Amino acid sequence: MNVSDHLRLLVAYDGWATERLLQQTSGLVEEEDGAGASWGSIEGSIRHVLDSQGRWLERFDGKPRFTVEGAGFEALTVATQTMNDLLKAFTAGLSDADAYTEVHFHDSGGAPHHDHLAVLLSHLVNHGTYHRAEAALMLSRISRSPGDLDLVVYRRLVEPGR
Repeated sequence: MNVSDHLRLLVAYDGWATERLLQQTSGLVEEEDGAGASWGSIEGSIRHVLDSQGRWLERFDGKPRFTVEGAGFEALTVATQTMNDLLKAFTAGLSDADAYTEVHFHDSGGAPHHDHLAVLLSHLVNHGTYHRAEAALMLSRISRSPGDLDLVVYRRLVEPGR
């Protein structure tokens, strides 16, 4: 698998995993959206992931185009679908050469940085995995586990026989 196909796989997996997690939030009441995650709640954790992904897309191509509108899990579900579409569109035409493009950006504190697009897209997915794991743990504690969110599980679903 070449690097651009690998990045498309990671982006598709990321969206699937977030959607699968959000399926377990249907009917969740505020009291069940417990504290304990680095962003205070399940909703806060997923909102943070989506906001971060929007900032990364803007860093990649300079086009501001995403904010999570509204509160609650329904708003996050809509935002997740939108973000999935944006990330898939962004990576759809990437070549292997594009993956090694040097991206210059400033972090949230204003410090300048640079790295290859492939590394930063991998970070975007890895960052989401970290916060989804926190949210999945909180859901599991109230008997709403999203199940196995591993990349290989996703790959077996989209490519049976793997």
